[in-house]
Amino acid sequence: MATSSSKTTALLNFLDFNCLCQKNKILNLNDRLLDLIITSDSIDATVSRKIDPVVDEDSHHPCLEFEILVREHREVRFKTDNTSLKYQFPKADFPGMYAAFQNIDWSDI
Repeated sequence: MATSSSKTTALLNFLDFNCLCQKNKILNLNDRLLDLIITSDSIDATVSRKIDPVVDEDSHHPCLEFEILVREHREVRFKTDNTSLKYQFPKADFPGMYAAFQNIDWSDI
């Protein structure tokens, strides 16, 4: 079974690899952080303790509220000409790729 330290490292590596970040900094009664609010690292979000919760608060899980800043949506224009790159999936050697992936030592990841 993985230790707490290795689980923490795995979570941090996952967040870093996927450009995510944990926004909650509110600690519980035991000065521990149990509740995660994870967003893309490009999203502005603020987390605070909910002053007037709808339900009774659990001391281990303080009531939280968060705000996410939604930026203006910009339209992406894709190329429509025939000279743009096209993937040719039917020509791919999927059995060969599967065999190559099976032979990789993934234990270090």
